[in-house]
Amino acid sequence: MSSKQRISSVETRIVVNVTRRARREAANAARSTRERREHHRHHGLPNHNAQRVQREKKVRDH
Repeated sequence: MSSKQRISSVETRIVVNVTRRARREAANAARSTRERREHHRHHGLPNHNAQRVQREKKVRDH
C-alpha cells in the first residue's frame, strides 16, 4: 500500500458524512416533491395535471 493511497480516518469520516448528507438531502427533496404532488391530487389544487385531477375527482365522487 503506497502512502499516496492511504488517507487518514478523519478524511474518510468527513467524506462519508458529506456524501451521506448529500444523499439524504436528495432523498428529502424527492420525497417532498412527490408528497406535494400527492397532496394536490387529493385536494384538486391547480398543478400541471389539473384537468386529469378534476376528472378523477368526478369519477370518485359519483
